[in-house]
Amino acid sequence: MSVVNFLQHVMNKGFQDFPKLQIFFEHFQQISEIVESNLSRNQYILEVIFPLNKNLYVNLNVEMEDFLIQEQTDASSLTLALGWEGDIRKLF
Repeated sequence: MSVVNFLQHVMNKGFQDFPKLQIFFEHFQQISEIVESNLSRNQYILEVIFPLNKNLYVNLNVEMEDFLIQEQTDASSLTLALGWEGDIRKLF
């Protein structure tokens, strides 16, 4: 597929056939007089959405928490989800 054909395809169909990638960075600063341990951390999230058809997609998330002090154990998680838009009865 040439670049011109690719751009025409994108203009006509949009990006629904292509994976969507999002990257998030968040910082949580603990402010508490009750909890004495420091839970301040950075959180990194990578989200990839793979469209299967017009209304159905697979969502893959990778999340990592990086605590700022060595006493806390860093945490991470991997999530795989199936999502849809519209009436679910029309999927089957």
